[in-house]
Amino acid sequence: MRKIAIIGAGNVGKVLGYALKSKGYDLVSAFSRTEKSRELAADLFGCPVFRDPEEASIKGDIVFLTTPDRVIEEVCHAIAERKGFRKGQVVLHTSGAQSSAILWPAQKAGASVFSFHPLQTFPELDVGLRSLPGTFFTVEGDEEAFPVASELVEAMGGKMISIPTEMKPLYHAAACVACNYLASLMDIALKMYNLTGVSPGKAFESLSPLIFGTLSNIQLMGPEKALTGPLARGDISTINAHIDILREKAPELLPLYMHLGIYTVDLAVRKGTLEKEQEEQLKILLGGEKKVTNRFSTLELKEMKQKKEKITMITAYDFPTAQLVDEAGVETILVGDSLGMVVLGYEDTLSVSLDEMIHHGKAVVRGSKNAFVIIDMPFLTYQINSEEALRNAGRIIQETGAQGVKVEGGIEIIGAVKSITQAGVPVVGHLGLTPQSAGQLGGYKVQGKDPKVAKKMIEDSLALEDAGAFMLVLECVPWQLAKAITEKLSIPVIGIGAGNHCDGQVLVYHDVMGLYTGKRPKFVKQYAAARDEMVRGVKDYIFEVREGSFPEDKHIFTMSEEVLTVALKD
Repeated sequence: MRKIAIIGAGNVGKVLGYALKSKGYDLVSAFSRTEKSRELAADLFGCPVFRDPEEASIKGDIVFLTTPDRVIEEVCHAIAERKGFRKGQVVLHTSGAQSSAILWPAQKAGASVFSFHPLQTFPELDVGLRSLPGTFFTVEGDEEAFPVASELVEAMGGKMISIPTEMKPLYHAAACVACNYLASLMDIALKMYNLTGVSPGKAFESLSPLIFGTLSNIQLMGPEKALTGPLARGDISTINAHIDILREKAPELLPLYMHLGIYTVDLAVRKGTLEKEQEEQLKILLGGEKKVTNRFSTLELKEMKQKKEKITMITAYDFPTAQLVDEAGVETILVGDSLGMVVLGYEDTLSVSLDEMIHHGKAVVRGSKNAFVIIDMPFLTYQINSEEALRNAGRIIQETGAQGVKVEGGIEIIGAVKSITQAGVPVVGHLGLTPQSAGQLGGYKVQGKDPKVAKKMIEDSLALEDAGAFMLVLECVPWQLAKAITEKLSIPVIGIGAGNHCDGQVLVYHDVMGLYTGKRPKFVKQYAAARDEMVRGVKDYIFEVREGSFPEDKHIFTMSEEVLTVALKD
C-alpha cells in the first residue's frame, strides 16, 4: 500500500487519515501545529507526528494538506522551500473553495497535484467516519493523479466526480448554498415558527417530517417536480397573507422571503403549474419584474415597441404638472433641461445646473405614480469622463428616485453610457438636434439631410444600443432617416420632429398646453390654449379685487359680536 502523510491534524485530516489507515494504507507521518494536537494525532494514527511539516511530507507517497484553506498555499510553499516534496509524490488538498493551482510549489518540485474535496461535513471523528460511505469527492487537477484519487475514494466507500479547475469556485458556491444556506433557511423558518408561540424544540420537531419529506422528494424527482405549495399552485391570496404578517411581525425577513418567492415562481413556471397571468400577478406581488409602485418599466416600454404600441412622453418640471400628465396616462415623463428656458427663464439649456435638475426632478417623481421618469443630465455632467458621468447619474437617481437619465451625443459619449448602464442605471440616448451642442450644429436646424451626417447618426444609434441604452430620442430628423433607425434598433425610438414612424413621441408640456410665448418649432402642435385661459383668470381676479367683489360671503369666516367685543376691551 502507498504511504500516507497527513499535514494538518484537524477534523478533516483525522477522519481521512484514520479511515485510510483502517483500510490498510500505511500512515507513516503527520504534522500538527500545537503540542496537544500532536499528542492526540499520535495516539489516533499510531505514527510519528512532527512539529515541522516538511519532515512529515517527505516520508509520504501521498501527501494530504488538510490545513485551513487560508494557509494551504503558504504551507505548501514552506514545505517546498525546505525540500519536503520529491518527484513522484502525489500532493492534494481538501479545500472546497481553492483549486489545485495553489499547490504549484509541489508541482514545481516534481509532484502531481489535485484537490480532493469531500461533499460532507466532519464535526467530529465518529460522525465523520460514519458519514464517509456514499460521500461524493470532487476532484480536479493533474490527470495523471486521477487514478490515485479514484483509488482513495473507492477505499473510503465514496463516489468521485471531476470538474474543470477554473470551475472550482462555482462548484464550491453550489455546495455552500446546498449546505450552509440550507442551515440559514431552516433558522429563518424556525424564527417564523417561534413567533407563533411554539418553542424552538417543538418547532423543529414539527417541521422535521416536512423538511426530510421535501429532501426525499427532491432526491427522487428533482426540484421542479418536488415543488408544492401556494406559489406552485398560484395561490395569490395566501402569499398576500404571508407578506402582510411578515411585514407586521418580522419585517427584517420579508426581503429574503420575497426574493426567494420570485425565484420559486420561475421554478413553478418551469414545472408548468402556473399560467402566464398568475406568474405576472405573483411577481408584481413579490416585487419582481414589475415594481409595486406600478410605474412603467424598461421591459414594458420595450414590449410596447415589439407590439407596435405607441409610447407617449411629455416634459414636466414640478409636482402639479407631474400629477396632471400622470393622471392623463403618459407612459414616460421627461424632466428635460428645457427647464432652463421654459421655467427658469434662461436663454438656453446650457445654464441649467445639476442641482436644479435634481430639485425639479424630486418634485416630478413625488407628483407621479405610474409614469417612468427620466431626467436630463445637464451640460458637462457626463462629457468630461466616465467616472464623473457615473457619479452624477448616481446623484440624480439616488436623490430624486427617478427611473432613468438622458444624455445627448453618440460615439463620443459611449464610455459614459457604458459606465452608467453597467451600474444599473437606465439610460436614454438623444441624437439629431442636441440642444446642448446646438452651437456646433449650426443652430436649431434639421439634422441628417447630408449623407455623411445621416450615416454617422445611424452608427451612433447602434453604438448607443450596444452600450446599453434602453431608449433613444431623435430630434429634428427627416422622417425617412428616423424610420430607418427605428427599424434597425430593438430599443424604443421616441421622436420629436422626426415623423410618425418612430415608436413614440415627446413634446414639451408648455408647448402642448400653449403656455410658452416664444417661437414654436415646426414640429410642435398646441393642444390647448391654457395660457390664454390662465391670463384671463388672473385678470378677472385683479378686477374683482379692485372693485371689491372678491371675496364674497361664501369665501369669508365670521365670529360672534360678543367675542369681538371682549377681544377689543382694554
